[in-house]
Amino acid sequence: MRDVRISQFADLKYASTLVKQGTWYWLRGGKHGFLVMAPNSPIVWMDEKGTVSFKISIRVSKELLQGTICLASLQMSDGLLVLEDMRYIAGKNIEADPFSKRWETLLDFYRNSYVCDTVLQGGLTVEPAVYYPLESAASWDQNTPMYMVAQGETQRKRIRIQIRDKEVKTYVPERKYPPTREPSQLVKEKDKHKQQQRQVHEQKRDGQVQEKEKKSQIHVSSPPVPSAKDTYVIPSKEFPDTYLLMINGEQKGYAAVQGLALSRALRERGTEAKIPVNVAWNPEFSSHEIVSIA
Repeated sequence: MRDVRISQFADLKYASTLVKQGTWYWLRGGKHGFLVMAPNSPIVWMDEKGTVSFKISIRVSKELLQGTICLASLQMSDGLLVLEDMRYIAGKNIEADPFSKRWETLLDFYRNSYVCDTVLQGGLTVEPAVYYPLESAASWDQNTPMYMVAQGETQRKRIRIQIRDKEVKTYVPERKYPPTREPSQLVKEKDKHKQQQRQVHEQKRDGQVQEKEKKSQIHVSSPPVPSAKDTYVIPSKEFPDTYLLMINGEQKGYAAVQGLALSRALRERGTEAKIPVNVAWNPEFSSHEIVSIA
């Protein structure tokens, strides 16, 4: 059985012997895993252990769906997918290539084969990782993450290094009341302070409610949408379910398609040069949305 782990743990002593061999780069630690694009399957991200997986809705070139695997970390709280390395590209295994060459392949994929579709991605941001040279370790301080990942130029597997110990909270004994002061007096002062804080909070809340009521009265107009005879889309020959919107002969970017039935109906029109459509402005995504075929 093949070992598919992305990294292995190493203490500072063992890591120091490895980094003396060749060129190495630092990467901040995180929840690392695989971004998998397989034929006839949705694009998914799974963690390194293969215990957790999520469907990732992104738009890529069709040939990449023949078998592409990236190393990527998924930060759910920030809605961020970070591309870190490329191992398979369109069915070709490039694991044996030096890391710098694989990195160039990943950047070429990000620039030319991936299309940012904010509607499809649902708020997820996709971006390449940031690697640091080995010399940057000299500037580490208490704000540096406890774990860092080291990637060697000729190493297939990365190493996870614990660069500092976990913070241990110092035990603070329970505070004792001074013998010259009554506990009841401390309680009264504490209740008085709470009441003052509550009054300040209520005043702020009332001010926020009034501000929201003022904003709700402001009317934001949407861009006018021309008649259907002047509006059409041009299907992309490279990317699936991607349509360039033309209004009065002027390009308006890519139009969003929300429903599955409409998406299927547009695909059934084949590769027509121009498909007349009805569009509406979607203020939530600040873009036009195809609502029907004209």
